[in-house]
Amino acid sequence: MSEHGEKFTTDEAQYAIANLKADLNKNALVKAKSYQETTSMSPEAIREQLTSTHGKRFTQAEVDYVSKNLD
Repeated sequence: MSEHGEKFTTDEAQYAIANLKADLNKNALVKAKSYQETTSMSPEAIREQLTSTHGKRFTQAEVDYVSKNLD
């Protein structure tokens, strides 16, 4: 727990993680579309950015979903 964060307890943080209903495929696709619309990045560069340790760190499965669904 960070002293600079929201000061949630470990139990509260674990509860949030256990009950999170995020669609990470959708999140990756939204981010990829944003890159596509606001940058001149190639599809390959977008895929690399999505998985990069300096980028959004999506999984390869999530990036595969993006590859199949990005216009």
